[in-house]
This record gives sequence, C-alpha cells and structure tokens, in this order.
Amino acid sequence: MGTLVLCNTHRSPALTAKMVATLDQLSGGRLDLGIGTGWRKSEQEIYGLSWQDDIPTRIAMFKVGLLLMQRLFSGERVSFDGEFYNLEGAMSQP
Repeated sequence: MGTLVLCNTHRSPALTAKMVATLDQLSGGRLDLGIGTGWRKSEQEIYGLSWQDDIPTRIAMFKVGLLLMQRLFSGERVSFDGEFYNLEGAMSQP
C-alpha cells in the first residue's frame, strides 16, 4: 500500500505523521510513504493553502517536515518552535 506522493505543504507534518501511522497499522506495516515539496501553485490555491514561490524555502520546509515526522514516528511527544512549524507535545499514535 502506498500514498503515491503527498504534498508536504497540504497539511501539518504532525497530522501527516498521524495519518501515516494509522495507515501503516491498517496495512500491517506495509505502507510506503511518498512525499514531496509540492509543485503546482494552482493546486495549493484551490484548497486555500498558501504557496511559497521560492524553491529553496519549499525545500527547507520539506526538510523540517521530514525531520518532525521522523521524530513523531519515534512514539515520543514532540515539541518544536520553528520558522515553518510549531508543535507542542504532539504524538503520532494511530
């Protein structure tokens, strides 16, 4: 089971991690996660999401998002106060 490619900017990394953890449980650990930085401005706009034209900034957001998801997958509570994302005691249990 896989996600094809999720867009990092469509939701918080904490919400993505929680959703992915749930799908992984439902699939018996067979989930393959695909995630990217996003590339279609129009897709962001139709959902009312902000768009970052600066590619290095989108890549930085992607890297921070991945780091947060990895920390959330550890099962520990995660607090983070950063430029792009803020978490306070978040967990990704299914």
